[in-house]
Amino acid sequence: MIRNLVKRVNEGMEISMKKLVVVTLTLAMLISANNAVFASETNSVKDILKSGTVSVQVDSRTLSQSKDSSSTPVGALPAKSDDVSEFKPAMRAKGYRAPQTATWKYLPNYLVYNQITSYNCGPASVQAALNYLNGYAPDQSQIAWGCKTTTNGSFLVDLKNYINSKQSKNRYVTKYNQSSSNMRNQLYTGISNNVPPIIGLTFSTSDGWLYSSGGHFMSVFGANSSKSEFVLGDPWIGYSDSGVNDSSWSYTKSAATIYNAYNNVNIGLMY
Repeated sequence: MIRNLVKRVNEGMEISMKKLVVVTLTLAMLISANNAVFASETNSVKDILKSGTVSVQVDSRTLSQSKDSSSTPVGALPAKSDDVSEFKPAMRAKGYRAPQTATWKYLPNYLVYNQITSYNCGPASVQAALNYLNGYAPDQSQIAWGCKTTTNGSFLVDLKNYINSKQSKNRYVTKYNQSSSNMRNQLYTGISNNVPPIIGLTFSTSDGWLYSSGGHFMSVFGANSSKSEFVLGDPWIGYSDSGVNDSSWSYTKSAATIYNAYNNVNIGLMY
């Protein structure tokens, strides 16, 4: 009888130990799964900056023939009065508070195209956007013709009309004179909808930029969920005469820095 009692006690302890092992393994699996989810949601800036690049053959004409003698990008033209007549200047936001914990959203496998002339930043940005949306893009010279690009550059409204005629995944709209809050929301909305926005900027090295420009188009392919930083695809850096060829074709800028460059001249943005 005592032997049976001891046997039952031993069996009970063995069952308890098995249950303890199962519980321990289950907890370990749950902790591992949570860590995996957290890692996938908080992509580092380093990962985001590694966009692909496409090197396009530059204009083979001499500078004197092509009138392409500028050492800085000059391809984004201020909006015409007719283009902005439907928009009223936006009120400045009174304040903005970013979430304490931010994650990144970005367009995977996004490719940045270099511009083939000093004034082709608009067509190059459209080429990158079309390639992402359609999986392919026309030749940049063809895009420039469709966007009515001249040696002076391009107007945003012509970029919008062309890109809307070449894809159906997103109906781009132009926005001018936007507040900082509206600009952030619009760029973030584009990325959230899996669509690369295009923005016109004017900036200088004194503001922390790599070079200076009196008017330049770039595409946007990444955004912080706090809307405090965005990732830009810069077609000028891959241009053969840019002088900054060794730099990354994509980089992050704060929303405040981008807004200052957007607000300097009314070139506009589209998303």
